[in-house]
Amino acid sequence: MMTYTLMIENDCLPMALRAGAELACAGGTLWLTLEGARPRRSPDIVLEAGQRHRVTEDATYFLTALGHGAVTVCRVSAPPALPTPPTPPLRPRWRWRSLPLR
Repeated sequence: MMTYTLMIENDCLPMALRAGAELACAGGTLWLTLEGARPRRSPDIVLEAGQRHRVTEDATYFLTALGHGAVTVCRVSAPPALPTPPTPPLRPRWRWRSLPLR
């Protein structure tokens, strides 16, 4: 599991997270909203220092510090990325052939 520590101040940071990742607010107040694959209303999640949220679906989360001029410390623990399957080699679709010149 990889862990990142973010200090957020006056920003809205988008993060693509997979199911199983965990967001922990280590200081300040963290506001989370998400944009998932399914069109639906996004739940707003507010975490105070010491609270955690486990990601249940692959989505883009938007992390924002609440409070004017406040710095929020957020720790993101993410499972390792899935291995990308190898790309098959491209095959030409066209066969060029030489035509005799007349």
